[in-house]
Amino acid sequence: MPSTASPLARTLRQSKPNLPILPVAGYSSSAAAAADFTVLRKPIQLSELSRAAAKATAEAHAPNAANIVRLKDARRAEAAAKRHGPA
Repeated sequence: MPSTASPLARTLRQSKPNLPILPVAGYSSSAAAAADFTVLRKPIQLSELSRAAAKATAEAHAPNAANIVRLKDARRAEAAAKRHGPA
């Protein structure tokens, strides 16, 4: 990974947090520059690439806890609203 890739990856992460980023490095000194990311080192095994891609995709698309509504909580609130009438 060239030394310019790490700032680029960080800029992308800031502007597009849902974009999976998977840096690849040929040299360990380059890999250290991207400590914020899972860095693959060449040569890459297919299984290693598959795991890293799945992890990067899952992390990039992880749900925001503030946006999650638990079904049982929603049902409980709905039942309470029915008992107490409309607000």
